[in-house]
Amino acid sequence: FFFFFFFYPSQRLRKMPKHNNIIPNAHFSKHWAERVRTWFNQPARKERRRRARAIKAAKNFPRPVAGDLRPAVRGETIRYGHKLRAGRGFTTAELRKVGLSTKYARSIGIAVDKRRKNHSTESLDLNVQRLKEYQSKVVVFPRKGTVAARRKAVQAYKDKKAGKAPAAKEQTPNPKDFTQVRGKYMPIKNAGLTVETVKLADYAKSAPAFGTLRNARAVSRQVGLRIKKTAERKEKEAKAAQ
Repeated sequence: FFFFFFFYPSQRLRKMPKHNNIIPNAHFSKHWAERVRTWFNQPARKERRRRARAIKAAKNFPRPVAGDLRPAVRGETIRYGHKLRAGRGFTTAELRKVGLSTKYARSIGIAVDKRRKNHSTESLDLNVQRLKEYQSKVVVFPRKGTVAARRKAVQAYKDKKAGKAPAAKEQTPNPKDFTQVRGKYMPIKNAGLTVETVKLADYAKSAPAFGTLRNARAVSRQVGLRIKKTAERKEKEAKAAQ
């Protein structure tokens, strides 16, 4: 009988790979099933966001759902400067032009930014016009128990005591008669770029454009050399005349 014995060297006795290579240490058991991300809550989250928007709109009624009115500003740098976008808030100079204070402007749904400054008359006029348009459309509902209401009540009491006829009641707007503005209101529109087309004249059609450019380039490069040669020629002529 012959017996064959197979010896498996242990990890300690295995030889290292030759040369300056990476030591083989591959990890294939990643346990990826434990870290799988699922999105089964996506439909429920969608419904929750919708309900939150409805609650917020009801809380802010009758104010617009989109929030306060924003100014039209230019983007920074040459790349984005040609584009108009919504800014953080109106400047104090813009509000002063339409006769509004910062406190009152915030109370009627106008965003205010005290840090921004107007660097051009165009931006100032654009936002002033935007504020005037907003003022012509906005409907302000008086709050109950305001200072103005208390003053009117005191004045009515004094008039009654003095025997004066009561003043005619001002008809205040009822919020139920109006609908809440949803979505963007007074959106900022960018005017499209206009390209003017000009008909080429007869001389422009006949003249070689590339040759004209090369000739102008050569003339500009040889200006100094030609001036020098002209001066030398005049000097020689002056010496010959003597």
